[in-house]
Amino acid sequence: MAREHEAGKNSISEIVQYSKRELSQILEKIETSKYRNAMEEDKTILSQLITDLVRHFDQEWEARKLLITRQAKYRIFTTEMDSFLTSVAETCEAIEIRTSVEESILSVKSAMKFLTNLESSKIQVITS
Repeated sequence: MAREHEAGKNSISEIVQYSKRELSQILEKIETSKYRNAMEEDKTILSQLITDLVRHFDQEWEARKLLITRQAKYRIFTTEMDSFLTSVAETCEAIEIRTSVEESILSVKSAMKFLTNLESSKIQVITS
């Protein structure tokens, strides 16, 4: 997207440069014209139009570039966030499995203790 942006900017910049060259030629013709004093206001207006065109073009292009940059950063952010959320989900799943295994181990230990106690009680009952 950034490359397309730059390519578009270069194309329009060429048009702006062409317009500036045309303005220079028009101003030269006005200077060499016998009506140059009468056309002084026209020269000022033409010069101001090109100046405004260049300024607006630069401002709009920078605003567009900023928007494209923000969109690119947002895409990166969402991709990283998706990856993070996937990792969190996998970690939660692993924790659930681990917790289940730990509970199973505790149950087995408790059962073993009960059986050991039961065995001990049987031995005491038999020996008594």
